[in-house]
Parts: sequence; structure tokens; C-alpha cells
Amino acid sequence: KVSLNTSTAKELAQLVYLQKKVAERIVEYRELNGEIHSFDELMQIDGFPTNRIDRIPLYLSLKK
Repeated sequence: KVSLNTSTAKELAQLVYLQKKVAERIVEYRELNGEIHSFDELMQIDGFPTNRIDRIPLYLSLKK
């Protein structure tokens, strides 16, 4: 699994469900708000594929 809290946008964009622009927004969100504590926070990110939120934990980890 890829760490949601430490990965670069490039690393996140390699995941099948995340486009480059969304990966960049995740990193921006993290820089502005600090560590992400729940996958539900991702739904606040513009362009995040909310219909795939249930699959994201299969590829991402909240641990550092």
C-alpha cells in the first residue's frame, strides 16, 4: 500500500484510481491541513472520485 500521508503526487498518481490532478490536490490538501486521518477526508478534495472511495483503502494507507 502507498502511504497517503507521505507519498508524493507522482507516487499517488501511479494508482489506478487517481489521476495526476487529483494526486496533486491530495498533496496540496495535506500541506494545508496536515496529516489525513480518515479516508472520508478525501471526499473534500475537488475532483476526487467519490464513487470509488470504497476501493481506495485497498491501495492507500493512512500510516506514515
